[in-house]
Order: sequence, then structure tokens, then C-alpha cells
Amino acid sequence: MTQFTRFVFLAFLASLTAVPAPGRAQDISRVIALDALAGTDPFQALQQVDIALRDPIVLGTPPNIRILVDLMQLRADLLDGLGYVQAADAWADLARTRAFARTELGEDPVPAFIKAAKAYEAQGAISSARTMIEAAITAEEETGRSDAVLRDLYAELVRLTELMGDDDAADRARAALEALASPSLETSFAGDDDGFHAVDVYYATDRARSGDSHPARFYGGERGDRLELGIATVTIPNIHVAGQVEKPSIWRLEFRANPSKHILLKSVEPVDPDSFYGRLQDEFEEDGQRDLLVFIHGYNTSFEYAAQRTAQVVHDMGNGTVPVLYSWPSRDTTIGYNADAAVVRLSGRRLARFLEDLVLRSGARSINVVAHSMGNRALTDALEIMALRRDARPGDQPILDQVMFAAPDVDAELFGAMAGTFAPLAQRMTLYASSTDWALVSSGKLHGSAPAPGWAGT
Repeated sequence: MTQFTRFVFLAFLASLTAVPAPGRAQDISRVIALDALAGTDPFQALQQVDIALRDPIVLGTPPNIRILVDLMQLRADLLDGLGYVQAADAWADLARTRAFARTELGEDPVPAFIKAAKAYEAQGAISSARTMIEAAITAEEETGRSDAVLRDLYAELVRLTELMGDDDAADRARAALEALASPSLETSFAGDDDGFHAVDVYYATDRARSGDSHPARFYGGERGDRLELGIATVTIPNIHVAGQVEKPSIWRLEFRANPSKHILLKSVEPVDPDSFYGRLQDEFEEDGQRDLLVFIHGYNTSFEYAAQRTAQVVHDMGNGTVPVLYSWPSRDTTIGYNADAAVVRLSGRRLARFLEDLVLRSGARSINVVAHSMGNRALTDALEIMALRRDARPGDQPILDQVMFAAPDVDAELFGAMAGTFAPLAQRMTLYASSTDWALVSSGKLHGSAPAPGWAGT
């Protein structure tokens, strides 16, 4: 194992997804199957979700909070889609559970609070809608951010309190809205300059923009019609210890986010290709010995988490590597395995073009690639496409340095056949196997085929 591969391996190993029980990953194939059923028979899916929410075999013992929250999300979506009045209560329950589990999951409860408020208002329950908006304000204020979302929430509170005829509450909401005119996310960061440093993560994504300007929600889980390039700035606290994931860490937030303690996604800046590659070239003109690392995340991953993890892995390597994230449109939910599997391979074709452009335009002396779990489907497809286009043969000059397949969720026989085609593209290839990866366990259950090469279980 080369020094670079060892750096990547140790840094990445410390960041692998937490598992529900030591040594083995939980089988979530039944949960995944519910998502597929929802698309064909929502009435039956709703009944099965209600059963699953009471089933310790599905939820785990003790209950796995991530699976619980994802089942609650599916239930709320189903009730909403079927037009049931219970949808309002379902969104409210989901929001409160997300808020309760925020330190463990890092999931934002605000969107669910907002959906609950809209559903209650549509039923004429203005008081309940107001309660939801007030809870959303509390949840947003606990992040320590004073942003456009918070201003919109206070404006909504003004409207609802006016509808109720509560003039005093409306005046208080207006005063709070006016007070938000000057504070900003950047202002709150400015006072903590000595407690953290920023890492620019270059990214390419075929996720669609959500329409939300907030960095954490800028890109959603839907597929976009093109590849978009940009720079995501992530802050790393100075107290961060290499090889460890602090609490709160990448996905865990305390009640008040603090860049001197937590890893945060500060900003997302889409840029045009010329600007993107121009800035990359500047990185290597300053130090021609730096490496470039491309990270491709697995299933059940948000853009925010992928950017934070990319920054952390490169930071923990400690050798000045330039981080590049390729983020495909994962739905960021445990039940979304089939949906993720349906989109990841198209992303592989776009990833092939992006890797070719990095080779031609980045200016990097050494390009290294790491993919995790289902992200390996995009990577293996991309590498095969590149090899076929180049008519790559053994003995050719490699265009990539190190390539690591971390717990690849790819059929073992298919992986072996493809590897024979794309092996000449890299100086070295390394496969890391895991017995604690949810996706690999569930993939075997769902497909009943040859095991994935990344599965180390028996």
C-alpha cells in the first residue's frame, strides 16, 4: 500500500457510516421494499409502513432512529399524496422527531414543520399552523444561523398571527423580523476566526437545485439535466483530531452550531467551467507537488454531508491534497435504495466526462479517486467508458494514480469483468471490503445474486 493510499484508507475508514450494531450491518431490505411499493400501490404501502413502525425486527432493537425517521417520512408523504387529513399530524410528528434526534442524525426539522403548517392551514387549523411555524423558528435559531430561512419564517408568523387577530404577537414577530436585517451566517463566523479554518471543496454534481439558497439545502435529491460545477466551502474546527469523528461531527449538530467546534458547510458557489478549471489550475501552479483526490459518495447521502465528508477526509490526510467531490442525486434516505440505484448509472456517464476533463484541464500531476458503496457503480461505469474510448491496453501510460473502491456495492462478477477493461487507466487500484455496510447487506437480500466485491461478511 503506497503512502497516499494509506492516508486515504485511514482517513476514510474513520468516516465510514455508523452501523446499528457492532460487527454487522442491519438488513434494511424490507424498508427499502416499502419505497418501491409506494410507487405502485400507495394504499398497501401505507398499511405496511404502519405495521413496520410497530415491528422491532424492522426498526431494530433498540430502535434505529434513522430507520424510524425515514419510515415516518414515507408515511407523511403517502398520507399527503393520498389527500388524507392525517398528513398534517404526520408531518408534525416527523418534524418533532427530527428535532429530538438532531444531535444524532443532523437532519433538518424545519422543512417538515413548514409542511405541517401548510397542511394545518389548509384544514383551517390556523392555531396549529402557527405552532408549527414557531417550532420551525426555534429549530432554525438553534443552528446559530440568521439567514433567509429565518426571515421567511418570521414573515410567515406575522401573517398567521394577523389572521388570528393576535396583534401583540404580530408586533413581536415584526420586531424580530426587523432585527434580522443585519446578522448573517458570515457575521457569526467572523468572530471565531481563531477556532477553525476553511476548506474549499471543488465539486461536480448532476443533482438539481432545490430552489433554496441555504447551503445545506442548495441541492436536493432530484436529478438535474446537466452537470454543474462549483466550489463548496467547509469549515473544519481547529480542535478536530485526525482519524476521529467528533461529537457533533459531520452529520451531528448540537443545539447551536459553532464552526470552532463543528464541521459545517458554509457556502455553495456554482461557477462556469472556465472559472472552475482556472481556479483548480491555480492550486497546482502554487504547488506542483500537490495531489488531487476525487471522492464519490454512496447511497443515502446528501450533498451537504458529502461535501463535509470530502473536506474531512482530505483534512485528515494532512498532506495538502486538493479535494474534489462528485455528488450524484442520492435521495438521502435509507428507504431510497432502489431510487438511488436507478439514477447512479446515468451519473456514471457524466462522471466519465468529468474525469476526462480533470485529466485534461485541472493541471494536477496526480489524480486519485475514492468511491464508497453504491458510488462505485458510477465509478466503474465511468472507468469502463473511459477505457473503451481510449482503447486502453496493458502497458499504456496510466491517466490516474490511485483508485480506491471502498465497500463497492457492485455485483462481484460484473466488477471483475469490468476491472479487466479499466485496469490500465490507473497506476494502482485498491478494494476495501466491509461487513458493516447497510447497502451491501440489503443489496444481497434484494437481488439474491452474487455478492458484491465489497462485502466481507459470511
